[in-house]
Formats: sequence, structure tokens, C-alpha cells
Amino acid sequence: MLSASGFGERMQLDCPRGRFRVRLIPGPPGSQAVVLLHGWTATADLNWAGAYQELSQSFTVLAPDLAGHGATRRGSVPFTLADLAKDVAALLRQAASSGLVPTGPAVVAGYSMGGAVAQLLARDYPSAVSGLVLCATGARFFPSTISIHLQRLAIHGLSVGAAGLPDAVSRGIWEWLLSARAERLDQGVREEIASASISSLLGAAAALRSFDSRSWLQDVGLPAAGVFTIQDKVVPPAAQKELFGSLKALVEVFELDGGHSVCLDRPSAFSGVLTQACASVAGSQALV
Repeated sequence: MLSASGFGERMQLDCPRGRFRVRLIPGPPGSQAVVLLHGWTATADLNWAGAYQELSQSFTVLAPDLAGHGATRRGSVPFTLADLAKDVAALLRQAASSGLVPTGPAVVAGYSMGGAVAQLLARDYPSAVSGLVLCATGARFFPSTISIHLQRLAIHGLSVGAAGLPDAVSRGIWEWLLSARAERLDQGVREEIASASISSLLGAAAALRSFDSRSWLQDVGLPAAGVFTIQDKVVPPAAQKELFGSLKALVEVFELDGGHSVCLDRPSAFSGVLTQACASVAGSQALV
């Protein structure tokens, strides 16, 4: 079973938009920070626990539960991915000023939705980022097809109506969402995931629906590496290749034989590839 117990410290960090729960794992003295941004419906520990030990041999690891996910709540304002990027920039400043992570720009790794947030962070706060590692993600998430348009309408309708769902109904939805993962999660992680509100996660899905970085991603000159999940059915290989083709300073693409949940299905393989990808951009220079 997946468990992150014993890896570093879990703490609360206060930022302008609220209190965020983060996992902090010190690396070697003077090591650069790597910030890990999880995917939709996930938490930091669910997405990254299998990689904490190996990454922390070279980096200081900071992994937050993003707003609306896990133990981090969000306010009543509309959910936007740009706000998530703003949160991460504030968390980095707070962590550095408190001496929790080294000062200076960090390597930022994002998985699926976290990859979109990482792209926005690099665009809007380039001084905070030394390099990007984009895993199982794309420059957009919903190709223009009839079936996806219908899915968009369903997401919109659910995001409007979910706030009024009775607790018992929300719990039933969560049990269904977690059923495929249950065997791989310890009880604590399952409870953390289920503590997020359905309305928050549907708001995040609606934000992902409209994300499209193709018009501006080539202007981001930061070194970037890709973790290419070649059996992915959620972010298909074609969408990942489209992303890699839009990156101005692509250093390397690391292929991983797995689907969208490869971080859970093959944690050791994922950890090794992720660490290589982070190291590849840590030693590269930005293009200006």
C-alpha cells in the first residue's frame, strides 16, 4: 500500500489565499529545491510518495496539496489554474523566507493538472523557476471532438449543482471515484482525498477544460524535460507530443511505459525517471 509516513515533515504554510498543507523533505546541505505539483483529484502524497526518497537524495522537496485538494481548502472565488500558480509562487517565497528551502529558483515538476499549473508558474513567475519537468500532461486537455464537447457540458452542469449535494451523496461519489485505487492507498491517504469537496474538484475540472498554453508556451525560455507516459489514455501520447513540440528549451523527453496512474502502478520506475528529468533541467541554462 502507498504510504508517505516517514518521509520528511508535513506542515501548514500560510499564504495570502489561505493555509496550505505541504510535505517538506530536506535534501543534502545546499541542495536546490524541487516543487512537486500533483494532478486533479490527487494529493501531494498520493501523486509523489513513491518518488520522495530518491528525489531527496539530490534535492530539497516541497510538495503542497493544491487549493481545493486534500487538506488544503479554497474560498468561494471561482477556481482558476492561474490562482494555483500564484499560490505556488507565494508558497515558495514563504518557505524560502522561513529557511525551509534554499533561496533561488526551484525546479518545478507537474503531473497532469499540476503540469498546467507549472506552465503558468513559468509564464507568470519566471524568476521563481529554474526548470520545468512536465509529466503525463499537455498544452491542452480537451481535444475538440463531439464527445468531449458533451463532456464539457456535463462538467459545467455538475460544477454548478454539486455545491448543494448532501454529504451522503458526496461520500458515495467519492467511494466510486476511489474504488479503482483503493487497494493501493492506505486509509489515511484515502481519507485525505475524500475530504476534498466535490464542488472544488469539479471547479478544477472546469478550469482544466479551458486551459490551452499553445499560444504562449514557446515564449517560455526555461529549460524543460518531459516524462512521457506512452500508454496514457487520459492525456494521450499525441497531446503530450504536442506539448513537447511547443517547448522552446526542451532538454530531454524520458519515456515511461505506463498509463496515467503510472506513479501509483510503477512507483520505482516513475521515481527513477522523474529524478533523471529533474537533474537534466537543474543543470541547464534558460534561453533568453
